[in-house]
Amino acid sequence: WGEVTLAVRRDDYDGFGSTTNPKVSFKIQPVAQFFIRGSYNEAFRVPTFNQIYNAPIQQQYLGSDVANPATCPPPSRPIAGNPNCQLVPNLFTINGGNNSVSFATTSTTGNKPVIRFSGGDFFRLRNLVIQNTGTVSPWGVHFYNQSNNNLIENCTIQFTSYNTAVTSHGSSAAAYVVFSESTTATNFSGSNYTGQFDTIRNCLMRTTNSSVGPAFGITCIGSSNPSGTASNNTFEKNTIQNFYLWGIHNWYTNGDQIIGNDISRVNAGTNLPASTHIGIRADYMYGSSTGREFKINDNFIHDLPFNGSSATNGSTTPYGLYIYYCYGSSLTSKGEVNNNNIQNLRSTTLHYGYWGQYNYRITVNNNRIENCANGSSSYSYSMQIYYHYDCNVDGNFVRFNRLYGNYYAINYWYNSGGTLNNNVIQNNISTTTAASYYYHYSM
Repeated sequence: WGEVTLAVRRDDYDGFGSTTNPKVSFKIQPVAQFFIRGSYNEAFRVPTFNQIYNAPIQQQYLGSDVANPATCPPPSRPIAGNPNCQLVPNLFTINGGNNSVSFATTSTTGNKPVIRFSGGDFFRLRNLVIQNTGTVSPWGVHFYNQSNNNLIENCTIQFTSYNTAVTSHGSSAAAYVVFSESTTATNFSGSNYTGQFDTIRNCLMRTTNSSVGPAFGITCIGSSNPSGTASNNTFEKNTIQNFYLWGIHNWYTNGDQIIGNDISRVNAGTNLPASTHIGIRADYMYGSSTGREFKINDNFIHDLPFNGSSATNGSTTPYGLYIYYCYGSSLTSKGEVNNNNIQNLRSTTLHYGYWGQYNYRITVNNNRIENCANGSSSYSYSMQIYYHYDCNVDGNFVRFNRLYGNYYAINYWYNSGGTLNNNVIQNNISTTTAASYYYHYSM
């Protein structure tokens, strides 16, 4: 036999309200010497005053008990004596609110940048107008003395008075952004990187006067041993509107990425650049199979030497991409030069859309070289693929170019391994009958 008992409890509390809670109990006794008893019930405890009226406290997490995950493997906890697993300090953020900070460079040997990072880490600069009003080799921002994990985002970096043609690195060269181990020259490196894990993103770089532009838009020199240690700097979605020599120059780095930038000379007026000028130049960029590969992807390089130039009033030798001695880490993890768009190069003699030599384990895929023109019988090359080892050159578009003289759409010489597939060469037309050589492919 058995029995079941049902109960209900209702409570009323001043200042809180009422609650109803059930209870069920049972007893089962199959024989006189043995029975089973059980129950189910609900209960309620009135919350305290603090629980009702004091909201939980929420604070920004500042990462003071973790290490930098970019350098320290999971779980990214601080490890004493390990330089890659040290505490992440609090971030220092400056939001400029589109206000400006100005400085005038007056000497090639004195202070040059508006802002210098000297061993400065974990800074965030946003929405600031960084303006150099000097007439002598101005710099915008300088990274120096191992300045790591910094971010410059949504800023304008501009020169208002500079108009000097400088054709090489050194103390006379001007640039919007400089990575160099010298306080006066653009081309000094050491055994350590000037900066690692730094990001320049979505910034506008320009001259506001009628100017030939600074020698460089961004110049980043790495270390004397780039193949062993990652630098992992990122230059992403920036707009460079004037330069004299090279829009972006990256050399002796490891894992750096140049992605989605717009590079031109659209606010140079009709001022010509150096006779040989380059949208993006990369020398000795390395990738790492344990870190990240170098990438030069999704960039838009256009209107060189200036907006509206022609094959009769252009410059001598514009290059879209210049890639020299760059190394992917392995056959399964290659460096990338992909999805770049090169338009409107105008040359009085010759031009190169892509020029590459002595590159190892990289992909040169899905790039576009279109609407370029030259005005003499000199040789022009939409793509010069020269001494590439285990590289892929696939899916590129070479179209709508107008060439006066000798022309190679894709010049593919002295290469070993790799692939050359599915490239489209279309509607490239000579504007003269004087051309001696006109090749779609030369191999």
